[in-house]
Amino acid sequence: MATGESISAAPCVSPFRNLSSAGEEARKQMRSCEGLVDSLLYVIHTCVNTSDYDSKTVENCVCTLRNLSYRLELEVPQARLLGLNELDDLLGKESPSKDSEPSCWGKKKKKKKRTPQEDQWDGVGPIPGLSKSPKGVEMLWHPSVVKPYLTLLAESSNPATLEGSAGSLQNLSAGNWKFAAYIRAAVRKEKGLPILVELLRMDNDRVVSSVATALRNMALDVRNKELIGKYAMRDLVNRLPGGSGPSVLSDETMAAICCALHEVTSKNMENAKALADSGGIEKLVNITKGRGDRQVCCREMRSSLKVVKAAAQVLNTLWQYRDLRSIYKKDGWNQNHFITPVSTLERDRFKSHPSLSTTNQQMSPIIQSVGSTSSSPALLGIRDPRSEYDRSPATYAVLQ
Repeated sequence: MATGESISAAPCVSPFRNLSSAGEEARKQMRSCEGLVDSLLYVIHTCVNTSDYDSKTVENCVCTLRNLSYRLELEVPQARLLGLNELDDLLGKESPSKDSEPSCWGKKKKKKKRTPQEDQWDGVGPIPGLSKSPKGVEMLWHPSVVKPYLTLLAESSNPATLEGSAGSLQNLSAGNWKFAAYIRAAVRKEKGLPILVELLRMDNDRVVSSVATALRNMALDVRNKELIGKYAMRDLVNRLPGGSGPSVLSDETMAAICCALHEVTSKNMENAKALADSGGIEKLVNITKGRGDRQVCCREMRSSLKVVKAAAQVLNTLWQYRDLRSIYKKDGWNQNHFITPVSTLERDRFKSHPSLSTTNQQMSPIIQSVGSTSSSPALLGIRDPRSEYDRSPATYAVLQ
């Protein structure tokens, strides 16, 4: 497909982009449409092969796929049948099994030998349970979809295409089903983490937000978490207020960065130390203390409270590492900097606003009118880890 041809095909793809943002039922109908997913990915592959990274056709295809990748594990029966139970092995959990026998102490599970390939997939070799090439809707979540998204993230200069590609990876890596784990492994295998980290430096709020949340989801993989902590910490910290980033970010994006920092430093003391060494504590404390000391009387301040809460959660996590407290104290920090009491006024205001979740983040489809450059922001919140999914805002425009 030539560049001129791909541009002329843009009006054909645009309706699919808008339809895919019309809600759950629309997404289900489109996923069941024979040949649609295959065709969208074929167009992307063709454009990538011809170095056509910035056309409207590519943008529309990527954004449609991002919408169709939203809440896959909940909305697609095939996805659920592909094995939520198998993820128990990946996460080291035990799940109920029919292979059990009664005993005087209740049911006793029979021991079943499993090969390493059956228990996990680290991005190398054949994928467990898949002996044939994917087709149709299966192509949405198959790890082979990672490579074209990463190519676009590395080569495209179109912010909408970058946001859509990062949003697709964000959606696919969220969730407690095995293919979310496989996607996280595939991104590492394809050396996609450095590509995502580099985009944190971009002067585009929505791209940075999608990338930060994608990195947060990638960090659910232990090996990814180690790599992100080692190579991305300074870039994440630099986008906090007072950093060397190219522009001031929105509250939504600041919250996404704090959520990423929280996941990367959870259950990893080396990453927590890296955050401290990168100057992150001072910036997080400035967010919590600076916001807390100001009068909260205007609408803008209300929205920024979720950033305060997100930053406070990161600080609370850092304080849990007792072995690091001596280092904190040498730098002039004490418990009061890490454990921030919430005033009665703030507590009342938090009750009236959904809080930010650090759980697996997915990007929800939102349609926009012609000429609109931004969508109404959806609240990103902080709830208990592993609670139900939250959505970050997405941009969808009718082709002009």
